[in-house]
Amino acid sequence: MFNRITLRYTASAPTKGVIAYDTDGGTVRDTFWLESGVNAGFSLLIQGALDGRTADNCRLLSLNAADGTSSAAEIHEIGTDTAVLPGEPWIEKDGVRLGITLEMGGAIASLTDSRSPDGYTNLLNRFDPGRLVQQSYYGIAEPPYEPGEFMGNPWAYNPVQGGDKGGNRSRIIAYSRTEDEICIKAQPYDWGHVGRITPSYMENRYRFLDNGVICVENRFTDFSGYNHPPKHQELPALYVVSALDIFTWEDAGVRRSRDDLIFWPLASDQHFLLTEPDTAFSVWHDRSGYGVGLAAPGTEMFYAGRHEHNGSADPYDNGTNYTAPLKVVHLRSFKPLSYRYLLAVGDIESIAARFRETLPEIDNSSLTQYGG
Repeated sequence: MFNRITLRYTASAPTKGVIAYDTDGGTVRDTFWLESGVNAGFSLLIQGALDGRTADNCRLLSLNAADGTSSAAEIHEIGTDTAVLPGEPWIEKDGVRLGITLEMGGAIASLTDSRSPDGYTNLLNRFDPGRLVQQSYYGIAEPPYEPGEFMGNPWAYNPVQGGDKGGNRSRIIAYSRTEDEICIKAQPYDWGHVGRITPSYMENRYRFLDNGVICVENRFTDFSGYNHPPKHQELPALYVVSALDIFTWEDAGVRRSRDDLIFWPLASDQHFLLTEPDTAFSVWHDRSGYGVGLAAPGTEMFYAGRHEHNGSADPYDNGTNYTAPLKVVHLRSFKPLSYRYLLAVGDIESIAARFRETLPEIDNSSLTQYGG
């Protein structure tokens, strides 16, 4: 009995595969995607693995080029084993704990600090799955794609790590953890539809650096074959509790603050362009200066605002504050998009000092390959 399948393979082009296995509910035919590679590895958790399901009698059914080209693909080895899958694993350093949720695609669900002022149980807002710190991308909105719908508006192709608007939770494909880091791979749902999983994978590596800064490495590979137009992407979106209600950002050594931000879709002056994006950062904080910082080298601006502002420290309250480093990105099918961003907790001066120390080491130059 097993809940994880591992492959060793060689493929000359992106490849779509189908594998079958037997569970107590019958035979499952499971579709997966492989990047091109020589003697490469791939890991696949079976459907229902998070619910404790196990399987047996694994067999490969088919391999075909995913990009419409001719492809030579060969499976060298198939293995099975049983992975331990905690629901909300976490890593911790110096009293700061980062928690993710495997039930929602491995997105970040909590950020806590044992040294925080009284009243903060989680600095992140998690009123709904859309507010997790996660990967989310916008792509094609025209045929051959069938647009979705959200809040009465047509919705583009939008793989979201946490799941879709109907509450379907994105699938965990792979998970591993050491004492110092967590790595996941997820298959996201399309936000604007209900129950439509996308032919794409999102990967995250979460770890603490020596100075307590959290480094998140994101990787997104789309196997849809769609010709996506350039669009602004959130790299990533960050939602914090309403009590952290002052927005401060630093660019080119100049620091500015706003405590009057409104709901961002209604604002015309809450896109803050960056002149030195490789060293810029932002912080949502309270009146004492305590808060959460975010930096994403290579992005073009910070977009920010407040929603239903009420000063609550409850992570499940509808009131929240938002920021996202934005960049025009031209998603390309079959070509992985990789980048890193940083999170830090504490007072503004401590966050600023640690970001200045860390940012020169973060190379997001690959983002320029996806410019619009």
